[in-house]
Amino acid sequence: MRRVWFALLIGCGDSSDGDSAGATTTSSTGMPAESSSGGASMSSTGAPACDVPPVDCTTCWECAQLGACKATYDACASNFECAGSLACIDYKCVPDGITQACADQCCQNCAEHFTCSFVDAMVTCVEELCSELCGPATCTG
Repeated sequence: MRRVWFALLIGCGDSSDGDSAGATTTSSTGMPAESSSGGASMSSTGAPACDVPPVDCTTCWECAQLGACKATYDACASNFECAGSLACIDYKCVPDGITQACADQCCQNCAEHFTCSFVDAMVTCVEELCSELCGPATCTG
């Protein structure tokens, strides 16, 4: 059981490599700005370029979890009962723009452990930033 928990935390944890010496700039969207250009693509460090509006839900989700939604993402990712649902939404639902049907499939773990409020906080935060790219979905409905 501990191996699963550890794998979930690794999969959901912070993937920064510490090159920036703690200096993070933020764009007008509240997402961290990267120095690379060329839109919402991956930078040379493997992180999404968040200095321009993202063009798809996946990039917007990634930028949100590194920027404006970092606290809510970290709160869920650090909670074993919540991390599985969040990882499922991240992997299965985000690429399709987050639909309620997909979210319902991913919400079983948090529903069993009454931790869906953590998942919903993250999804709601992303929806507010990415409303044109990510659909509305929650684990409580």
